[in-house]
Amino acid sequence: MARSPHVAVHVRSSEPGRRVGSRDVVEALAREIQGGRLPPGARLPPVRVLEAQLGLSKNTVQAAYEELVARGLIDARARDGVYVLAHDREAQPSTPVCEPAAPAWSPPLVPTTERHGMFEIGSVFIDPELLPRERLGECFRAAMRDGGPAPFYDPQGYPPLRAAIAERLRGRGIPAEADDIVVTMGSQQALDIVARALSTRTVAIEDPGYRYVVPLLRSLGHRVIGVPLDPFAGIDMHAWSSVLARERPGLLYATTSFHNPTGYSYTTSELVALLEASAAHGVALMEDDWGSDMLSGSEYRPTLRALGGPRVLYVNSFTKKLLPSLRLGFVLASPDAVPALVAAKRTSVLGGSLVSEMALFEFLDRGYYDTHLAQL
Repeated sequence: MARSPHVAVHVRSSEPGRRVGSRDVVEALAREIQGGRLPPGARLPPVRVLEAQLGLSKNTVQAAYEELVARGLIDARARDGVYVLAHDREAQPSTPVCEPAAPAWSPPLVPTTERHGMFEIGSVFIDPELLPRERLGECFRAAMRDGGPAPFYDPQGYPPLRAAIAERLRGRGIPAEADDIVVTMGSQQALDIVARALSTRTVAIEDPGYRYVVPLLRSLGHRVIGVPLDPFAGIDMHAWSSVLARERPGLLYATTSFHNPTGYSYTTSELVALLEASAAHGVALMEDDWGSDMLSGSEYRPTLRALGGPRVLYVNSFTKKLLPSLRLGFVLASPDAVPALVAAKRTSVLGGSLVSEMALFEFLDRGYYDTHLAQL
């Protein structure tokens, strides 16, 4: 195993005009060690290095190191180097410690789908045995061929992937162009960049609603209000309108298909009523449509975006349906909103993984995704 790199040291003569001597080396290193500026375990320059840097003889440097060994400050290890020993440090000014505030709630690191012999039917994660990992591996290898990906990323997302997503959306009755799409690290980052770009700092969400969105919005300084959703009675649009009129949120975030956690899907009449309420109260809409493309066969339901056009932000994700660790999704916005969303994404993460975006494009382009959805 390679030895640790040695630290740089600075030694100056105690008397102006006089060359550095052995005592200067001892005093300088002792001062740095006892002051905590050379921590225990740090490797000091080899004798030959310090000899060349200071213009001293080998014996002079060796004598200085021997004195520091005698003082118990360093340890000279044969054929390994010279290292700083643990020691009693001089009192140092106290430095404020950065202690980020702990969130009131944070998601579990690993989703649990089975516990005590019971299967959690509320989990949004697919059985890992159904995930197309082998075909995804083929697509990642394809992305790395021919010299691999370009050295620079597009902060808006890999253009061929955006074009492929737009083509899929048009096939589902949603007008879309590649320039109107921002590729994100799953739908959670889509929420993040939209929240960062909002000028009105109040957001309405369904109650109950997606549990990961509230901590995100509050961490960005938003006030969060709820609109009641009863999966057994449908949406009470009169109650929603009352909340919107009273609270004046800048955005209403809704999961319109396979709502999390209730499983409810909006009817077309409810989508139309929501668009009317949005127009009446001046509230922007964000539709999370993570699950509608998993409907069986070739059927699909009209989305809020299909009915409302560019005034609805549309979010979808490949994550849960394809590979949770892939972390790829997108937001479809109006041409006017895209620059602000790209700027928010760059502020947050600069850009996504070009290799992953290229591999996902391969997966879509080869028709693997449609085959996978049909199997699911």
